[in-house]
Amino acid sequence: MTHNINIYTHPSSLGGTGLFATTKITPGQLVLSIPEPLVTVPDDIHLTECCSRCMLWRPAGGGTSMLNLYEDERSLNYCTGCRVVKYCSKDCQRADWRALHKVECAIFKKLHPRILPGSVRATIRMLWTTPGEAWSQINSLESHESELRKTDKWEMITLMAKGAHGYSGTILGEKDVRGVYARLLINSITLVNSTFDPIGIAFDPLASLMNHSCDPNSVMVFDGRTVSVRALREIAKDEEITISYIDNTNPTSRRRSELQGRYFFTCSCQKCVSPATCSGLKEVFIDIPGVTTSNLEEYAWAAISTPSEDVLLKAIRALHTTKLWPLQRQPLPLLHHELIHSVYIPLSKWPQALLHSLLLYLYVDPKG
Repeated sequence: MTHNINIYTHPSSLGGTGLFATTKITPGQLVLSIPEPLVTVPDDIHLTECCSRCMLWRPAGGGTSMLNLYEDERSLNYCTGCRVVKYCSKDCQRADWRALHKVECAIFKKLHPRILPGSVRATIRMLWTTPGEAWSQINSLESHESELRKTDKWEMITLMAKGAHGYSGTILGEKDVRGVYARLLINSITLVNSTFDPIGIAFDPLASLMNHSCDPNSVMVFDGRTVSVRALREIAKDEEITISYIDNTNPTSRRRSELQGRYFFTCSCQKCVSPATCSGLKEVFIDIPGVTTSNLEEYAWAAISTPSEDVLLKAIRALHTTKLWPLQRQPLPLLHHELIHSVYIPLSKWPQALLHSLLLYLYVDPKG
């Protein structure tokens, strides 16, 4: 069931069909809620850490985690048939069995210990569970097959689609299944957990209609498998609902490169066309004594891959002291994020973790 009390579909100037506001929407207001997306599956890394029905996340090995402060203590247990997927309760297992798992269980059991990739598992679920009236919506979405053919991913895409076609037993032809697989790759949503780490794949035709802006008016949030969209600012009646597909605190060149490489379009939103007019970000590189900001930026990006408090703090201080780096400009937010999740939380340094979290919450997220 979808709760979309504040939206309607209409052709978009950003491309294709978009979602638009039926009335004025205030900041924080619910724009759209999808409690039951068409497809949700844990990704490959988190297959044994997530309930395959409700997507409850239980990190492997347990241990001290901020997660334990907020979530219940339900444990996950394997399906006794396939020993591949896990569930947090009998209710979730029964619901998923009725919905689909009674069909895929035999396939998973036969393949075990080999496990199908998440994108293939998601495609098979699409082929088995999509109601007839939804196929026209799915087929209207961009597949970008012509662009994908030119990439080094095409051979793997063909192989994955062939697997989905064979294991699903669908009456659709292999070419049609390849189109479904390509649409899933382009239009799927990355599900995240309570600490904003990616844990799964979700796909829903309605959610796929939301277009991208680097200066979005809405944000997508998750609660288990429920996908919701809330307004970041006031949205006028008949204004298009936009979200960001990427980290929109990155510089324009990096954002455009990522969008072109992943979604095959060049963003022409106001933030890309006139970056100084949006969120106060200016994309200039000015020389400073002894080093240029471009070299300093490379140094800071390299520091992110080093989970050391000393290295990360040194990079943060270097960017701050130039007076040229707004807090919202990458890689500053990522440096703070790495300090929180790679250093302070694992070491139980809660005051430091809270301090940097508050900095991101108060000064970065509102402008992201």
